[in-house]
Amino acid sequence: MRPARAFKASLALPLLLAWALPSDEISFHPKAGSEVKKKLEIELEFKPESIDLTMNGEPIPDESVDGLDEAMRIELAVGVTEKFVESKDGRPVDLLRTFDELSLAMKAGSEKQDAPDFDRLEGKTVRFHWKEEGEAYERSFHESEGDDVLLLNLHDDMDLRALLPAKKVSEGDTWEVPGSKLLPIFLPGGLPGGIATDDAAGTFRDALEEIQTEFGKLVESAKLSCKYTGSREEEGARVAEFRFTLTGRGDIDLSKAIESMVEDEEVKPKVDATATVELTGEGSVLWNLEAGRVHAFEMRLESKIGLDVKAEADMEGESLQFAIDGRIAGTGTWKLTTSAP
Repeated sequence: MRPARAFKASLALPLLLAWALPSDEISFHPKAGSEVKKKLEIELEFKPESIDLTMNGEPIPDESVDGLDEAMRIELAVGVTEKFVESKDGRPVDLLRTFDELSLAMKAGSEKQDAPDFDRLEGKTVRFHWKEEGEAYERSFHESEGDDVLLLNLHDDMDLRALLPAKKVSEGDTWEVPGSKLLPIFLPGGLPGGIATDDAAGTFRDALEEIQTEFGKLVESAKLSCKYTGSREEEGARVAEFRFTLTGRGDIDLSKAIESMVEDEEVKPKVDATATVELTGEGSVLWNLEAGRVHAFEMRLESKIGLDVKAEADMEGESLQFAIDGRIAGTGTWKLTTSAP
């Protein structure tokens, strides 16, 4: 009988061990009225690997198109102070975000250009107020004035709440995050400024909305897996860390976006454009367990982009057909840090 009892006891050991392991609740629960400074830095680089251009079926020599083989680099920096006026059920109910620092620059080859008027929200405070009846955030200027258009692309989440586990976790635990929740991690807090002059702002906004919609479809099919690596002391705070991997592949229809950007009163192009995108990446989140908010976030992505673009337009009475067949390699780094206000 003793061997049998020993065998049965051994079967229960894994369950007892699981109960004995310390577990942490990684949840969003900042204290009412608490404040934190956040700095988000994003760097993206896209480099053509091969680009073939044709017009009316004839190849266009590479040397006839300036900058065709040059890499393009985008640098975004967003510094804010957030005040969690009230939070409930894992989300802020009343959030004030003051924009302390905003910059966006694009570099192609040796030329670098800052996005005009990207800093129009600097010094202003935006309120995110959760409306239960509509299950959405009402965005407005708080004790400040500004152009309501600048509020359209803002998002409440700069804490990467979409990545949090649904229950307490112990070291080694894993969980999956559905693609439908992932879009905010690519631009935490949303886009806080315009990327074009006032004359072209409407055109660029329409194109951006179209690209966001299409990119959202790609992200929905992506897979993100998280693994909890435990907790530790970091800069005087007890933080939990989890790491994640991300993979995704799909097509993005750029036809409408390109049409809206190139058409004018004289030229009305017809465009059929598809970008086939492959994403692979990894990252980590440090979560302040006591403060109930993000402490730090990092992510690095690699992308392979295949372009298939066909366009047709009448120019000065002549019908022209353009085609682009290309491959582009992309890299991106994301870094978010926090500090006391």
